[in-house]
Amino acid sequence: MITSKTLTMNKLLVVIFLILHWSLAAQTYIEPTRLEVGINKTTNLVFPAGIVSVDRGNQNIVVQKSAANILRVKAQVAFSEETNLTVVTSDGKLYSFIINYHPDPAHLNINMSHSLTVKGDSAMLVLCSRVLSSPAGLYRLRYVNANMYLTVAGFYIYKQFMFCRLRIENRSQIAYDIEQFRLYIRDSKLSKRTSSQETEIKPMYISGDTAAIAGKSGQTIVVAVPKFTIPDGKHLAIEIMERNGGRNLAIKARNRHVVKAVLISTK
Repeated sequence: MITSKTLTMNKLLVVIFLILHWSLAAQTYIEPTRLEVGINKTTNLVFPAGIVSVDRGNQNIVVQKSAANILRVKAQVAFSEETNLTVVTSDGKLYSFIINYHPDPAHLNINMSHSLTVKGDSAMLVLCSRVLSSPAGLYRLRYVNANMYLTVAGFYIYKQFMFCRLRIENRSQIAYDIEQFRLYIRDSKLSKRTSSQETEIKPMYISGDTAAIAGKSGQTIVVAVPKFTIPDGKHLAIEIMERNGGRNLAIKARNRHVVKAVLISTK
């Protein structure tokens, strides 16, 4: 016997099914572009707009911008497991690649103008580009270790977002592979009986290559975080750790630096 309770439950199940169906149907999946790279040959990717961010799946591949919209890619070592590469351009598009090693890549110069892309966070891209074009807000806030230079060029503010502009320079011939990048609020002075209190600040968005800095080159990075100020007795610690190396970079910013944040103009 079919009761009203049973009919109500059946209607509920139909509604849930339709919601799930529509949700799945609304999602868009873009297949990554397959790409072969070798050790002795460089693959050049030509994008229709300037490159603002590059992320490698691992250290088996080396990437370097040769122009605002051209990315050079090659293998650092021969590898058997595929990896990936993600590129975001200034027009708010995201390009995804699956990369395999091949000693003799089939294509060396690739025009990405007609590739399938995913629309990125265009609002953050625009704000980060404004930060990059703004004058430096700070000077002499720098840390040096073995020909690696980390400079805080300024803090910038837009509504609820704080932006930190960093410049990393590698003045050696040895590539600098980044293993870890952290920002956190930390106690400035500790007594012997007090343990360190740290509050990590999770980046909401990063513009720039946080994977590696090639020898004799530099990279400007813009980090977007929720707006903040620093309490008395604490500082902002910015740490970059080198993979398989000792050229670690650490810099301290005080509240007096943060409150000098420059307003980002959107006009």
